[in-house]
Amino acid sequence: MKYVFLYLFLLCITSVLPAVAQNKRFVLPVGVGGISAYHYDGFMLNVEPRLNLYKFSDQSGLSVGTSLATGFGISNKYRYNGESAESRKMDAGYRLSIPVTVNYTFGNGATPVAFKKFGYSAGIGYGVHIGGSMGYPRYKDSSAVTVSGLVLDAKFNFPLRNTSWSLHPSYMFNYDTKNPDITGLLTISLQYNLGQKIYPKSSYREYREIRAQGKRYQHEQ
Repeated sequence: MKYVFLYLFLLCITSVLPAVAQNKRFVLPVGVGGISAYHYDGFMLNVEPRLNLYKFSDQSGLSVGTSLATGFGISNKYRYNGESAESRKMDAGYRLSIPVTVNYTFGNGATPVAFKKFGYSAGIGYGVHIGGSMGYPRYKDSSAVTVSGLVLDAKFNFPLRNTSWSLHPSYMFNYDTKNPDITGLLTISLQYNLGQKIYPKSSYREYREIRAQGKRYQHEQ
């Protein structure tokens, strides 16, 4: 039942995305990605609302944000006990990550009015991740995973036509003593930045017209 409530919560979050994306103090990436650690992996969907705390300019700013990343693991072999990792496999497992970071962003993605082709972001924070098997209850204690600790966050923002996208790697160190063989958790995701444009509407129309004229000229030649 707790998994049902988790996905209902995610559904509620996504229902308000368009309104949040129109607020000029918010940047809202959504995406898909994967996680990896010692004998532990998964596929995740994430929503990452960020609030601009301080704007140095239209092209740079300091923000604080969190990420709700949830998903599943397939054929996971993790188990912290004395048995061989090959003796049992999880056919499916739940995954949930909630990091909070403070980021400096420059260029594309910094603010909704940055209007830059490329950008980058670097940040630091703290996060928690939990996961485990949805079956095999007799192995519940040994298969459950809890990771919490310092988070190092980075982004490379790039354009696709008049939309903004991000390649987002993040690493969470593990300070939790429950799973000492997992030293950290790597997450890599591809995100679409809602409401972010590369060109203002008028400039983008002019850009498309110039490109169309250039193609007609090349065809005539």
